[in-house]
Amino acid sequence: MAKAIEALKEYAQWVGWTQDKVPISPSGSPASSTNPATWGTCDEAKAVRSRMGLPGVGFVLTDDDPFVCIDLDKVIDEDGELEGWAQFICDRFDTFTEYSPSGRGLHIWMRGRIPRSGARDEGKRIEVYQAKRYMTVTGQLVGGCPDVIEDRSQELLEWFSEVFGAEEAPAAEPVDVDAVWNDLDPVQWIEDALSCLNPDCSYHEWIKVGTALKTGFGDADGLTYWLRWSEDGVKFCGWEELQRQWRGLQAGTVGLGSLVYLASDGGFDISYYLPDDQDLTGFDSSTFEKIFSDTTDEVPTGSFELVSFADAYMDRTEMEPDLVGPGILGTGDMLLLFGPPKAMKSMLLLDWCTRLALGDSWLGFETARPLNVMMLQFENKYDQMRGRIQVQELTPDEVERVR
Repeated sequence: MAKAIEALKEYAQWVGWTQDKVPISPSGSPASSTNPATWGTCDEAKAVRSRMGLPGVGFVLTDDDPFVCIDLDKVIDEDGELEGWAQFICDRFDTFTEYSPSGRGLHIWMRGRIPRSGARDEGKRIEVYQAKRYMTVTGQLVGGCPDVIEDRSQELLEWFSEVFGAEEAPAAEPVDVDAVWNDLDPVQWIEDALSCLNPDCSYHEWIKVGTALKTGFGDADGLTYWLRWSEDGVKFCGWEELQRQWRGLQAGTVGLGSLVYLASDGGFDISYYLPDDQDLTGFDSSTFEKIFSDTTDEVPTGSFELVSFADAYMDRTEMEPDLVGPGILGTGDMLLLFGPPKAMKSMLLLDWCTRLALGDSWLGFETARPLNVMMLQFENKYDQMRGRIQVQELTPDEVERVR
């Protein structure tokens, strides 16, 4: 096992990953399976895993490395028995094979090439990738398998042809992007795309995803997808609030192409769902960024989002509600309280934090609901802090409410 992992560690193509399989860069932000700037060394990936409490680390496959990975899903039963057809594949390649994080799947690693970056069978139980995909790495060797990633170039090509068919000659005519997009059934890829999106994203992105689903699937199915995805987040607002937000979404203002664009940052690649009988070189999620996404302006490095005046004027999705209003604090906002020494800044802040935790109004500012408050104090000792807190006169009921 050590030899196999050491071979992968020679490449700085490692990421962490969250419980919902979103890849995470060493900096702690979402990674992309097509952006090398978001990958790091194995040690860096392990560091971010430890720092953020992530389930594990993964390796991003690219055309610049020699590796191919076959992913067999749900092939081990509750008694730990491997299905016969899966055992046959393991025996055929006789290379480093590890258990997936669930313990019910297998990852078979080898050196070689396949005719395209990835493929999956109709039942989605056999997948194979050589690029544009990250694979979780557990290092848990399957008994009886070698701990070396073997070269299986010829065997791999033969197996690929048997499972996925021989490659046909590419089409002579240029790809009609609109026609290919219209022929895609979104039901086939929407679940994978949503799994690459963080439901605890910004309010604006959350609304954008909902609007795209309403455009692509209509009221009933679109709302179901939005609910399933949203309720996996810690910021889930509840069924009634979700329905209220849904009624305010305007179908047609954002399409599914934008959802593909957003999900691509989390590792989703629409090219895996495109037909195999056309020359689709370069036709992947980036194609939809340029053609179908409403976010067409090039965004500079950093956290800036460029929005045109016309787009902002036409965006009639519901405004993000204030946490403290009117217009004082919203989700993701920052407020700076400053003044000269001994101007009672700390006392003011302590009083306000208490009212935020209670959900009460404060100096005419309204709090939307009782808020979770964390205060970090780097200057005062505990006794000094509790002395300031105890200046406030709270009723026993208020003490219980802020507890």
